[in-house]
Amino acid sequence: MDDLYAHLGDLTPKLRENLATFEERARNNENVMLLIRDVPLDFTLHDITLGGWNRSEIDAFFDRFEMNQMRTRFGQLMKEGLLGDAGETSSPLSEATVAKKTATAATLKVAKSLDEVLASTTRPVVAFRHTRAAVLDAEKGLVALCDLDDAIDAFARVAPCGHDLKSLYRTAASDERVMLEPAMTRRSWRSCSTPTAAATTSPKSRNDSWVNPSSTRRRRSLIRRPVTRR
Repeated sequence: MDDLYAHLGDLTPKLRENLATFEERARNNENVMLLIRDVPLDFTLHDITLGGWNRSEIDAFFDRFEMNQMRTRFGQLMKEGLLGDAGETSSPLSEATVAKKTATAATLKVAKSLDEVLASTTRPVVAFRHTRAAVLDAEKGLVALCDLDDAIDAFARVAPCGHDLKSLYRTAASDERVMLEPAMTRRSWRSCSTPTAAATTSPKSRNDSWVNPSSTRRRRSLIRRPVTRR
């Protein structure tokens, strides 16, 4: 800093003026930016190296908060070894977590076909990834695994509900296919099975097309409503 101020005449006029006017501030900033190097630490550099992570715990964290993109990115980093080596042993899940997962799995029954699920509910919950989809009757715990194309075709007759339906409608629109208005737009899919949720999430007017919450553009070409004859 002293060397800088000793050669102010070599700088441009504006920079020279600013440094001369705010010299005290500049020197204070220099003191603030200095790193303190003698802080006592109770660990070594080896203790803070990357590695020792548990893949199942990381996946569970990202699944819990629905951070799918972050899960993919971290998975690639771990695969390439940029986050160090995995731990030698995986931490076992707690008994409560295992019991909860077991109980949840026990309540689901795989249907023979997609039609079987659609015949048992008017508010199917859909989850999808790439070209596959899972369609669920939340009340009866009946789930069908099918191709995404088959699910989109079925939703021309039955209104779906679920998470991140916007991308599903975009996929349908890209192929010029039509789907019914979603059974819900703002509440979580966990509320699909309750009659109250169906009433509170229904549109105010049967003549209004569904509007994407993130856009004011109406999607009349994307969504079709059942026609009611009076």
